[in-house]
Amino acid sequence: MNMERPGPEQEENPERDVYRALEALPAALGYIETEEMADLRLRLVEAMGAGENTRELALQYRLLAEQISDAAADSRARLGMLVRIAIMRYEGGRYDDCIQDLEDALTVAEQEGIEDAVLVLSEVLNI
Repeated sequence: MNMERPGPEQEENPERDVYRALEALPAALGYIETEEMADLRLRLVEAMGAGENTRELALQYRLLAEQISDAAADSRARLGMLVRIAIMRYEGGRYDDCIQDLEDALTVAEQEGIEDAVLVLSEVLNI
């Protein structure tokens, strides 16, 4: 899987289109981060990239994320949370964890019958 983040000067290609679809999936599923969570996510990605211990930051993010998805009482929002965490791990250089998270998210999407997510996740995992 090669999910290169596209730059504005780069010409279009299918892999970048798939990455964009994946990046948009959490919001499309109803998972919307608060400003506090977005800041925490950026700190987590930075810490992962630096090889620092991320346990405390990850726990804080997960607790806030679960509050949002639980408040939505919607399996789509919970799936969006799983995808957002996978993307975060990818951005932090934890590629194996990202792939495992995406595979788990695909299983959930299939079990819940969330076809739009199944399509995107299947395409990402087949790159």
